[in-house]
Amino acid sequence: STWDVGDTLVTARKKLKASFIESSKTQMASYIKDLEKTIQINKEIMADFFSAKKEDSDRKALDKLNKENTMLSTQLKKLMKERDDIQAKLLISEQIIANYGSKEEELARDYDEKAQELVDQLDQKEYVLQ
Repeated sequence: STWDVGDTLVTARKKLKASFIESSKTQMASYIKDLEKTIQINKEIMADFFSAKKEDSDRKALDKLNKENTMLSTQLKKLMKERDDIQAKLLISEQIIANYGSKEEELARDYDEKAQELVDQLDQKEYVLQ
């Protein structure tokens, strides 16, 4: 029935949004983990500056910063792609839901018109019979 289809579409939309929210939480947890790793690397860099020769510590610091930048850049690209994929899926799903809704409305109008035609025909037949 029409209500079952509408309920199914609403449920599908809610599930999709819940999935998007869960994915956002996962991405945020990953981001926090990356920030914690960045803090750890920065602490190590500071320790190297104070404990080693200046040239060695500079080289080590640059190496660590380079590794960190590469890691964060890769992670950022991955997260952005995941986010874009989820947003695309959400958009497609919303378009499908809207399409089903408009088709549902069109069918309802068609059924109303057919019902009205049948009522008119019945009225005409009753009039003729009188």
